[in-house]
Amino acid sequence: NIEGKNLLGVTWSLTVFLGYSIPWIFFALTNPQVVQRLYMPRDKKAFRNMVFYFAIFGLLYTVIVTLIGLLYRGYIVLNNLRDLERELLSNRDSVTPSLLKNFNEFFASYVFISIIAAAVSTANSIILTVASVIVRELYERMVKKPVERISRIVTIISIVVMTILSLTVALLKPAFIVELSVISSVMLLPLAPITILGLYKKKRDGELYAITSLITGFAITLILSIVINPIRVIRESFINIPIVMWILIVSTIPLIPLIIERKQ
Repeated sequence: NIEGKNLLGVTWSLTVFLGYSIPWIFFALTNPQVVQRLYMPRDKKAFRNMVFYFAIFGLLYTVIVTLIGLLYRGYIVLNNLRDLERELLSNRDSVTPSLLKNFNEFFASYVFISIIAAAVSTANSIILTVASVIVRELYERMVKKPVERISRIVTIISIVVMTILSLTVALLKPAFIVELSVISSVMLLPLAPITILGLYKKKRDGELYAITSLITGFAITLILSIVINPIRVIRESFINIPIVMWILIVSTIPLIPLIIERKQ
C-alpha cells in the first residue's frame, strides 16, 4: 500500500492465484504456436528434453521478473513516490516502461527490443499456425480436390483478417495486457485435455468426443465472459472451485469415454 506497510505481503487469494496460474500451467498444450512444436522432436528423448528445458526456462524467467517487480515496488515505496505509485496502480501496463526509464539506455533498449521481438514473434506464430489450420483442416478437407492457388488465397485472407482483428483489440485496449493474455489462455484451455489425450491415444478416432469437448468448454468460457465479465471468470470461484478449473473439468467430461476406452 501507499503507506509502505505490507510491502511484500500476499494480496491475492488462492482463487485469484489459481485463476491466473492454471491457464499458464497448460500453456504448452493449448497455445497453437507452442503445440506445433510437439511435432518437431525426433524421438521421445528429444521431446522430454524440450519439455524439461522449456519448463526450467519458464520457471527461471518467472522468478527473475517477479523479483524485479518486487524490487521496483520496494524502490517506489521506500522513496515515497506516491504519485508514481498511483499512476502505475491506475495503469498497470505502464509498469514496465516506467521501470525501464530507470535503467541504462543501452540495457533498457535491449530489453525493450526483446519484448517487442517476443511479442511480434508470438503473434506471427499464432497467426500463421491458425491460418494453416484453416486451410489444411477446413478448406482442404471440405473440398474433394483442393486447388493450391485457392489454398494460398485462403491463407492470405486468413492472415489479413486475423491481423486486423489483433490490431483492433490492441487499439481498443479492452483490458490490461496481463488479463487479456490470461483470458485468451482460458479460452484455449478446453484444448488441454484433448491434446493430452491425443498424445497418448494411438488410434485416430473419437473426433465427435473431441469436438464436443472443445465446443462445450469454449462455449461456457465465452458465455461466462460475456455475462459476468472476463476478469471475473479469472478471479472468481463456484462452490470454492475456481471458474477456470470448472472450465477444465467440463471440457474433460466429454472425453471420459475415450479415457475409459484407453484404459481397457
